[in-house]
Amino acid sequence: MSLNQAKGLLTAFLLSSSCSVLFAQTPIEKQEIVKDYDQQTLRSLEAQFLKESTDSKKRALQLASINNWPILIDLPNGEYAELQGVDQDDNPIYYTTENVAAAKSTRTNHLNSGGSTGYNLNGNNITAYVWDGGTARITHQEYDGAGGTNRYSVGDATTSTHYHAAHVTGTIMASGVQPNAKGMAPYS
Repeated sequence: MSLNQAKGLLTAFLLSSSCSVLFAQTPIEKQEIVKDYDQQTLRSLEAQFLKESTDSKKRALQLASINNWPILIDLPNGEYAELQGVDQDDNPIYYTTENVAAAKSTRTNHLNSGGSTGYNLNGNNITAYVWDGGTARITHQEYDGAGGTNRYSVGDATTSTHYHAAHVTGTIMASGVQPNAKGMAPYS
């Protein structure tokens, strides 16, 4: 199996796992879905990809200090970019925050109300859990709105807020008070 095929297999597994949240399968249904998966290969691939990612980030941070690259960038439109790694030529790779593009790139927008599939999946009756390096601000306007009120709570002892935790939480559940902030499961 080539590395690209392996990455495709892992991507398919991860996408099927994330779809289970969107469709809110029962534990028995989840077991049926994964019963024929090669769990050992998937765990091995996960470890390999994590090592590659960690090594790339470590190299990027080393080169950032040498080349004066910024680690975090506040963009003029209110988004952020963060140094994540380097490519094969040691050029920096930055990830940016943008919920609408995330929904489009995963085609989640086709599953939501008004999407091309007619499924009208908006995250109703599911609970999404987010663990990040901090918490999102509990009073954020996007955590209320069309999806309902008081949909977000902090279940961890961590009380420090962090923009990345807010972005990840918003990517999942933002109501779309600001249309460009709408999450993938805005009614969760």
